[in-house]
Amino acid sequence: MGNTIILGSRGSPLAQAQVQEVVERAVSCGFCARNEIECRIIKTTGDVNLTSRVSDIGGKGIFSRELEDELIAGRIDIAVHSMKDLPVRQPEGLIVDGVLKRAPPGDALVGDIGTCLQDLPDGTRIGTSSIRRTAQILRTNPNLVPVNLRGNLGTRLRKLDEGEVDMAILALAGLHRLRLPKARYTSIPLTEMLPAPAQGVIGLERCLNNQRAASLIATLNDEQTSIQVQAERALLAALGGDCSTPIGAFAEIKDQDILLSAELLSPDGESTISKSRQGRITEAKQIGFQLAGQVLADFADL
Repeated sequence: MGNTIILGSRGSPLAQAQVQEVVERAVSCGFCARNEIECRIIKTTGDVNLTSRVSDIGGKGIFSRELEDELIAGRIDIAVHSMKDLPVRQPEGLIVDGVLKRAPPGDALVGDIGTCLQDLPDGTRIGTSSIRRTAQILRTNPNLVPVNLRGNLGTRLRKLDEGEVDMAILALAGLHRLRLPKARYTSIPLTEMLPAPAQGVIGLERCLNNQRAASLIATLNDEQTSIQVQAERALLAALGGDCSTPIGAFAEIKDQDILLSAELLSPDGESTISKSRQGRITEAKQIGFQLAGQVLADFADL
């Protein structure tokens, strides 16, 4: 591949916006010139099957497996991922050792019927492909009707406009990156809907032996976001979470401390275990593991 850095990603408009964010940061920091970066689109299982729930067709790996195959084969240098869609364990020989600065981590309510889940009319159809969001919707307002809504962000917005659903819940980060007009959505407070672990984060994966990729990733890595991701994904790993487990988590950093909040829900939203744990940022992973232990202990008592 010579001196060219080849980035691989999915082909959706949001995935391409994330790749361009990587390119812009690589060029602006002086690591390389624009003509030294090549972007390659790779179709994943999740891009082919746009109707089934993610949890029914392989979980998080459906958005990353083909990208990782390209890394292992040496056809790309760096795979650009949405971290919330990436399994907590990578194939042998691969590592995710860099993340870009986090975009807004929360979710948003999109549509014209209302701006608050609690106040929406009974029977309002809420589009989402997330089991976590489904459980949180039903916990907040059990009179709403979650509807499976798959496809890239543009497809979901089109389905909303065509009336397949009345409202939709989407990640704020995607709306920001694709510059959806703010008049179309309302941010949902994190106190009402904790995001998926590492939501809003762009992750960079490489082969362990690719040193030029390692150098670029180290240059682009945002330390604070990295600490948040360590805590949130450690919690997810310890809980054994995947796309079939309704888990919300968010790590907030203040000075040298980190406060990790988490919740584990039943799919119908009727039961929720909410916990938080605080410690030093140097102990981010341990805090994630410890908080998971507390959550599991409470879960066993239900």
